[in-house]
Amino acid sequence: MRCGKWKSVRCSKRPGLCQGFTLLEVIIALGIVAVGILAVSRAITGYAETTATLEQRMVANWVASNRLETLRMLASKPVPGMDNGSEEMAGRVWYFRETISTTADPLLFRVDVTVFTDKDETDEVGKLTGYLLDAPEIINTEVTPSPGLGGIQPPPVKKQIPNQSVIPDEARRRSGMTGGV
Repeated sequence: MRCGKWKSVRCSKRPGLCQGFTLLEVIIALGIVAVGILAVSRAITGYAETTATLEQRMVANWVASNRLETLRMLASKPVPGMDNGSEEMAGRVWYFRETISTTADPLLFRVDVTVFTDKDETDEVGKLTGYLLDAPEIINTEVTPSPGLGGIQPPPVKKQIPNQSVIPDEARRRSGMTGGV
């Protein structure tokens, strides 16, 4: 606001009080508001992109977990090699590549499941590594609850009187404590 040498703004009858803003002040204020709006819009856009990426990674992890569990449920001997396929989840088709490789243990196989959003396998969105055991008789055994302790009863628990000391006699003698219990 300018009220001085140049009277470009209508001044009131009382000296020193002016009404209105100059064109330069309005332009600067609009510039500041525009920069603020731009910063807020970029933040909102970044948040939306991050949310979409996290959702994609989460669903890709579910697809990989499903593939690994499917291989575990088959309970057949894992064959080292690579296999490709697709699975529908969350309203879209996901493409995966399973790579089965041997480990130092001949009964243990490593499985890498990589998930892609496209059939050409260029956009990788998730990867999960798991292990399969080549011993279906161990994996698929039915677990039955144990019948307790087989007739053996646990030793009885001593009930303690609230004011009773819990210090054993030998420790009481060494510490010089005397007195009855």
